[in-house]
Amino acid sequence: AADEGIMPQSREHLAICDMLKIKKGLIALTKSDLVEKDWLHLVAGEIKNFVKGTFLDGAEIIPVSAKTGENLDLLKEKIREAAGNVDAKPANGLFRLPIDRVFTLRGFGTVVTGTAVSGSLSADAAVEILPKGIKTKVRGLQSHGEMLKTVYEGQRAAVNLQGVSKEEIRRGDVLTLPDMIKPASVIDAGLEILGEAPTVKSRSLVHFHTGTSEIVARVIFYDKEKLNPGDKAYCQFRLQSPAAVMSGDRYIIRQFSPPLTIGGGEVLDPSPKRRKRKEGLEDLNILGEAVNSGGRLYHKSACEGFTKKVISAVSDFHRKNPLKAGMPKENLKMLFKGLEQKTIDELLTLSKDLAVEKEILRLKTFSVSLSDDKKFLKDKILRALESAAFQPPMKDELARAVAAGEKEVNELLKMMAAEKSLVRINDSLYIPLSSYEKMLRSLGDFFKKKQEMTVAEFRDVLGTTRKYALPFLEFLDSSRVTLRVGDVRKFILKS
Repeated sequence: AADEGIMPQSREHLAICDMLKIKKGLIALTKSDLVEKDWLHLVAGEIKNFVKGTFLDGAEIIPVSAKTGENLDLLKEKIREAAGNVDAKPANGLFRLPIDRVFTLRGFGTVVTGTAVSGSLSADAAVEILPKGIKTKVRGLQSHGEMLKTVYEGQRAAVNLQGVSKEEIRRGDVLTLPDMIKPASVIDAGLEILGEAPTVKSRSLVHFHTGTSEIVARVIFYDKEKLNPGDKAYCQFRLQSPAAVMSGDRYIIRQFSPPLTIGGGEVLDPSPKRRKRKEGLEDLNILGEAVNSGGRLYHKSACEGFTKKVISAVSDFHRKNPLKAGMPKENLKMLFKGLEQKTIDELLTLSKDLAVEKEILRLKTFSVSLSDDKKFLKDKILRALESAAFQPPMKDELARAVAAGEKEVNELLKMMAAEKSLVRINDSLYIPLSSYEKMLRSLGDFFKKKQEMTVAEFRDVLGTTRKYALPFLEFLDSSRVTLRVGDVRKFILKS
């Protein structure tokens, strides 16, 4: 707040975000209406120094006021912009949703809410509530009031459960798939103590926070009797009640009394075997070099070798194919013979330099760069297709019309379809986006008057010939715009 400056809870919240490895954020400087502009600048300068060296270093500071409404729209826009820049993760891991709320709805029954931290979940799926091991079924899914068939990692979700009472579930439980996770009472982990925290002695009681759960635990250091502020070590947590955790999960610990955040780290082994301290330390040194993806552990050096090889292959592909959006992902099967596709997909998510867009793989720094000649040819192709309306030349005819090689035209057509200036009807036929939008409007107007359309009627509506009407209709059927019923089409596109 502008009138209070940096409060103790702000320091604690920033430390927690840092421990949880949050990567990006914004800074809202609240109550800006209560202070003069000069004071506002002074507080902003203090905040910049405060966040140096953290994930908020260099983040934008936005003064806002709930009372006057100053910059609230700007803050919302900046949040949308930041959210849009977050790299999407493939939902190929095990579904887990730490429960933060439980309630009942008349006519529906028990509902739990939370944020999916991994994987995906569909309606009617079998699920398990941990640590109690209650098995049930999903009756329905919602996210922000909208009914969904599937929810994915990162989404807020309300899950309607079948045959479970509200009293059987509590905040901190985890909703997941059946028989996939064994709740743990003993956990091996890597721990880091905050720079401003008090010294922590081995065998101290702490509050262990992970997901939405809070559990009292005893922390035991493997090779030290105490940890001073800023120290790191491997440790074991012995929990007073079991927790549903996996390797790679982040956690926070708070002092037993008075409650104060003192550190955090990463779960390395959620089911450690009984062994001597020295053996345990050796195992943890290995796990400390491991990388978690999709619930599986890979050694750091193996991940680095994989990424290096992929980046080299993709870079080479970009050099040889400058007009293509990227390398087909299936090329990696030849590069890594014997590796499952699931493993390849999981390892790809670990690289900060690669972007995966459906089945295409590219370097994040790469974009198609056209020479002046190619730009001229691209414009020429677009003009030729626009002037042809609903009787566009086939690919080979188009190449002759623009006086270019068929291979060159083919690459540009694919690129233009990828950037959505063209719509690919089939491998030989493309139309401009403007023509496709006109086609949809014409269909909408026709189906306002009639419920069914013949091929001849479609041909006449577009002013084309049967040669083009048939592939257009096949494309519309496959795109679920129209539905073929015998010799007629019905309009099924939702506006």
